[in-house]
Amino acid sequence: MGAVSVKGDLSAWVEQTLEAYWRLLGREDMLPAEELPLGEGFEAARRVLAGLRAIPSPGAIELPECRLEWAGLRVEGRVTARLHVCDFKPDDASDELPPPGSEARLRHEAGSIRVLVLQALGGCDTPVALLIARAPNRKDRRMFTRAPASGVALVRLGGRDANMDLFDLSEGGVGLTAPVAVEVGENIGMLLRLEGKESLPIECDGVVTSCRKMTTDAQGRCRLGIRFTTLPEPIREEIRRMVSNPAKREP
Repeated sequence: MGAVSVKGDLSAWVEQTLEAYWRLLGREDMLPAEELPLGEGFEAARRVLAGLRAIPSPGAIELPECRLEWAGLRVEGRVTARLHVCDFKPDDASDELPPPGSEARLRHEAGSIRVLVLQALGGCDTPVALLIARAPNRKDRRMFTRAPASGVALVRLGGRDANMDLFDLSEGGVGLTAPVAVEVGENIGMLLRLEGKESLPIECDGVVTSCRKMTTDAQGRCRLGIRFTTLPEPIREEIRRMVSNPAKREP
């Protein structure tokens, strides 16, 4: 029996659902259905729609009054939403702001929100605002089982190479100790060598998903969370076996 295509049914359902979503937004113009990838599902089509019509993501934040807190410091300001990210602008332009790659908390009258600082706006030396986004929840960060690991990584970053230490590993990504902070969202290339595994080093690409300064480290090093964007399937399978069988991680 041949494969049964449901693309037509999926497209029709996605279009109907987007029409309902469109009306909930209070839009009176026509849904631009012909410009949307309806066959790829609701979320993919909604993201394209957001880009076409500048609709803020449901995860975006809009706060006229709030306080950004990090590392014992705080600054008053306001947040305005873009599509999938937000701008934080301090009330006082002279206030110190957290560096890119750090995690902070937005306090407001209804509670608080964990956010990641993605980029300094207006210059890294004297930023006047920040580009921020909601931090992923703990469940999202643990899609794959992680295991402690020892090894080294040669990371290609901004046209230069940096040596980093490897401290944990999963089939979805790797944890590295970096000599400097790296901006969240940065795409990097890596050459990894895990202690006791002859099949490594492996060459792969990834994206920085978290960057935290090690408060107990006098050298100011940071811990990076990297999600693999390219990884050979045989290597992924080997990492999966290593994580599920701790004995295989020993040299």
